[in-house]
Amino acid sequence: MSADCEERQRLEQAETRRQAERLKALCHEIAVNLPGDWVTVDPDREEEIRAGGPGLARADWPGRNIRQQDGYGLVNIRMGGNIRMGGYRYRGRIVADAGWNGLHGHSPYGKSCPLITVKDDRTGVQVAKAITSRLLPAYLPLLAEAVERKQRYDANATQAAQLAHNLAEATGGKVEKHSKGTFPGDLVWLDGLGPVRVDGDGDVYFERSFRVSFEKAVRIVKIYQDG
Repeated sequence: MSADCEERQRLEQAETRRQAERLKALCHEIAVNLPGDWVTVDPDREEEIRAGGPGLARADWPGRNIRQQDGYGLVNIRMGGNIRMGGYRYRGRIVADAGWNGLHGHSPYGKSCPLITVKDDRTGVQVAKAITSRLLPAYLPLLAEAVERKQRYDANATQAAQLAHNLAEATGGKVEKHSKGTFPGDLVWLDGLGPVRVDGDGDVYFERSFRVSFEKAVRIVKIYQDG
């Protein structure tokens, strides 16, 4: 590596460290000036930032998360002047990027979390005012809807698990797998019938076609018709 390249790399690393230190102080000031109880979290050490949340901090993309203490609210704050990923779209801007914080699978269909930017010479108080007036009014209703969807999902999944257990006990079957897909349900293996799926509404779905005698078929059809 040439001396010029080494010097340029050294200056870039020094600038990244400077931005990271400024961002740390800035985020604390933002958090204490937001409505409600918010705290700062270094995202590359935050184990609770699950899939669907804001991107993790990188050496070339300094960023920190501000998180609600009593809710799912999560806002990633980063400095746009040193972003290499995606070019320099936000150069000279502070980026406030809301995230689903683990609720991406329950997010309202077709809707994404909002993002705002402000000039990078703004103070933490000024950034907090911008977030309060421009980001939170759009973000918090979306987050509340996602939380409600997750609560319904969890209740459905719990009911499905209990019904699957009851079906297995009543029929001599065995609960095979607990599904965590879009629609919760448990698979129960029944001898002679194969896997059946039980959902939280109490419906049982036969996953595989099966062959029975004419007499059994008549009984099955009558049971189905009787509801």
